[in-house]
Amino acid sequence: MTIDLAMRMGAAWAGILILVMLGAGAIANLWGGGLCDRIDPVSILRRGEIAHAASLIAMLVFCHSLTALIALYFLKNLFFSISLPAGELVVMRGSPPDQRKRIYALNNVLNNVAIPSGALVGALLYGMGLRPLLAAAALLSIGVYSIYRTCMQPDPARAKNPRSGQVHSTAWTALMRNRTASYLLAATVLLLVLEFSFGQYFAVKVAKARAWPFWGGRLIEGPQVFGILRAELAVVSVTAAFLCVRWVERLQSPWRLAGTMVLATGSFLALLHAKGTEAMMLCVALMGIVDAIATPILQTLFVNSLSSRHCGLHLSIYSLSGRFANMSAAVVLAASGVLSPAVVSMLLGMAGILASGFAFAGCRRAHQAS
Repeated sequence: MTIDLAMRMGAAWAGILILVMLGAGAIANLWGGGLCDRIDPVSILRRGEIAHAASLIAMLVFCHSLTALIALYFLKNLFFSISLPAGELVVMRGSPPDQRKRIYALNNVLNNVAIPSGALVGALLYGMGLRPLLAAAALLSIGVYSIYRTCMQPDPARAKNPRSGQVHSTAWTALMRNRTASYLLAATVLLLVLEFSFGQYFAVKVAKARAWPFWGGRLIEGPQVFGILRAELAVVSVTAAFLCVRWVERLQSPWRLAGTMVLATGSFLALLHAKGTEAMMLCVALMGIVDAIATPILQTLFVNSLSSRHCGLHLSIYSLSGRFANMSAAVVLAASGVLSPAVVSMLLGMAGILASGFAFAGCRRAHQAS
């Protein structure tokens, strides 16, 4: 859709539109989190997915009109963002605390499979035109609704709780006072800053070089190098998540988790200064393994530290950590235009060390509370 909009209205206007949608989606996500504390999340998932599917079908019908397409695309993203915290809450309530690390590790695997697979399928379908792409998306959305309808049952006891769903300052204050949760949230955001900087700052850095030596002395273009590294990261993350399930359970002590985060920082900084493609691939493989281990641990500890009162909103805030990190990575990219690579590396290294410190503090408090 970003490519299609850029072709129709120009890259600058398309970029502004996407930025506005992301901002509106973040607000809708927070509102949906508060709604989960008032209405049963399964009901929200069902209604949200029906609205999401309807907006995709409408986009399919009116895709010839740019104005209608933009308006419907905006609505589609709002419906998706509102429903997102409900899915997080359903997973949390449906998973026993002693099994959450494995469940979130599996969730991490599914994300790492779905995102590159979706991009590949989307590219193939868009090659045939916008309508086939929208038709496939609508069918997938209807399939998701069918799963919600047949495999999930609303909880009558949670159907209505009007007072707890109010989104006001006390919910934010409660999260800030929960030091365990706030430390783990900060650690997650800072770790994701490194990951998103790989997709933004590092991608631009690699693409600026016209050719990189590959195995056998062959020279390949920078964008192709990044494509190889991005695909490698997805494959390694998925493979490591399957192989390292027991590590996820064992590396939950404060020192081991902090050490894992330091390893993530070191692998990213080494990637920035690697001279050859093979060295880059080694660093990316290390990043993928660390992601498979650290991400589910941080998410599990965060979820286990929450109270029930504002749980939906707090999960919503956690789910936005990726957007916060993405915006921070964009700031890093912008700053790289005026700062030297050494200074940028130092800033990212500081972010990684802070992530390690927050992870250590949050994990330590979580163990003390248990």
